[in-house]
Amino acid sequence: MSKNQNSLLTEAVKYGAIFAIVSFVIQLVLWAVDYTYLVSGAYNVLLILCAIGAFIWAGLHYRKSIGGYLSYGNAYKFLIVSTVAFFIIGILLSWIMYNVVDPELPAMLQEVQIEQTIDFLESMNADDAIIDQSISDMEKQDLSDILLLLQSAAIMIVVFAVLHLLFALIVKKSRPEFE
Repeated sequence: MSKNQNSLLTEAVKYGAIFAIVSFVIQLVLWAVDYTYLVSGAYNVLLILCAIGAFIWAGLHYRKSIGGYLSYGNAYKFLIVSTVAFFIIGILLSWIMYNVVDPELPAMLQEVQIEQTIDFLESMNADDAIIDQSISDMEKQDLSDILLLLQSAAIMIVVFAVLHLLFALIVKKSRPEFE
């Protein structure tokens, strides 16, 4: 592996780790203030938007740190590696949150999610059978289960991998042909 590739991987993992730790600190603050924020739609949308901004910022910062030029392929690699690092570390921190910091939190979050789902389905005039089935399915999930955390992270990594195809266009900068 070349020195530049090693630098790219190291920097990408560093930014992913920083973002995961910042995200965890925000999660801890929200947990301390009002844990129901952790399952609010607004929080999740804001978290995704902040992550998008953070990954683009990190890519631009990395590009600047290596002289101002970065190919599309390397921009994409940087974004993917930082995203994977973010989710791997995030899974570990979430598992700690759910199993060490507050083992009762998953059940409390699940209860809030069930209430939100019932409210939503009732507002859509859903049949009672659909509501009952949805509740039954949700009650079977263990939010602290590492496999569920991995599955959620895998889905988000795929989503971000597609988005990063676009974000790499923002981060990349080619050298001028005639310099």
